[in-house]
Amino acid sequence: VALGQLFKGIATTGAWCVLKNFNKIIPSVMSIVATQITTILHAKQSSKSLMEFEGQWVNINLNCYLCFTGNPINAMSSSGMPDNLLKMIRCLSIYKPDLFMICSMKLYLLGFSDSTMLASKIIASMKLSKTQLNKNIHYIFDIRYLLRVLSLCSLLIEKYKLTHSTKNSKKDDDDGTEKLNTTRDETVMCMEALWEVTKNYLMYNDIVDFKYILKDIFIGEHLNIANSQKNSIFYDLEGFSTTITQTCTDHGINTNTTIVSKLNDIHTTSIRNGGILLLGKSYTGKSTLIKMIIKINKIKTTSTPIIPTSMTTDELYGTYHTTTREWIDGVLPI
Repeated sequence: VALGQLFKGIATTGAWCVLKNFNKIIPSVMSIVATQITTILHAKQSSKSLMEFEGQWVNINLNCYLCFTGNPINAMSSSGMPDNLLKMIRCLSIYKPDLFMICSMKLYLLGFSDSTMLASKIIASMKLSKTQLNKNIHYIFDIRYLLRVLSLCSLLIEKYKLTHSTKNSKKDDDDGTEKLNTTRDETVMCMEALWEVTKNYLMYNDIVDFKYILKDIFIGEHLNIANSQKNSIFYDLEGFSTTITQTCTDHGINTNTTIVSKLNDIHTTSIRNGGILLLGKSYTGKSTLIKMIIKINKIKTTSTPIIPTSMTTDELYGTYHTTTREWIDGVLPI
């Protein structure tokens, strides 16, 4: 009954749903579930606006989507999944991405001459960061992290091409791809990309450890943090710092180098990422920093402060009522 209500809600609202470990459903329930899913899929294929679902006529939104995850198709077929349902779904195999290949090919396409060596260093820094740094929940060194690093490498190489003359670059006669002439410049770019992407979400104790990781991997190279902070590739850093000082003064906040640096980090992170999470102890200025960055960027926002420790997990995120089979929204979804 619960699954029938779930599928009915998905069909009428046009929602997307992913059913995890679908092949673990017992065969007696699987036959009923397969009939319900097949009814929805047939209605979508026929582009119907109404369908008969469990003896009731309900509206169907053709934007609804169902996805199942489980073992490979041979294991799914032997687990009791009906043949009619197997014929209606499209099977995909997902493998763990080869980060080294993705990194080396992307660097080569960007114009790095020794892309293989640089890719091995970037992947090695990710592996060491995953094992040597503290086990914090927001430390995620996966393919999304790698893509952010490569995106920053792309911006750095474009800046390099604009600021250096054509004497420092050459063209490859084979494919016409412009490549950098200095391997050291390429290495420094990768170091700066790793530092800029990682520094803003490292805890204070891990910043020193990450610097040592970069020092051990990029042997003989020195990361000039002061120069990296001075020459931002996203915006005019000096002009933005002046705006920070002026805005904080207008709102009665005394500025220092720490506040200006943190606001610059928040602004840079907001450009690269879709969301921001500030971590820190109480009374360290997190709320004030958020208010100031909104004032500086002149963003129209709606602020709703909550205290998550004052409520239960169900009250915060929502819960499923076992008796009425209804979903009760929590504070965050609302």
